[in-house]
Amino acid sequence: MSEGCTADYVQQVVDALLERGFFSKAQYEKNGILTSESIQDHYFEAVQQRKCVEVSTDYLLIEISKYKNLYVDGSNVGISTENVDMKT
Repeated sequence: MSEGCTADYVQQVVDALLERGFFSKAQYEKNGILTSESIQDHYFEAVQQRKCVEVSTDYLLIEISKYKNLYVDGSNVGISTENVDMKT
């Protein structure tokens, strides 16, 4: 953290944003992520020109049928506990 910005202060800001509905409180409590319908709409709008976009249903807050080239998977897509750079 930078000077004058403690972890406690950052948590207070996150908590305030969650209470005000800026982020999905349910997703934060269930999955530990900060997201919102608006963030997801902007993301899928930006990536719809890609050949394929993999999406985990665990994190979805929006209806994605209007977006093309999305592959919906119920698992944690693209998340690995291994650092691929460290593999031998």
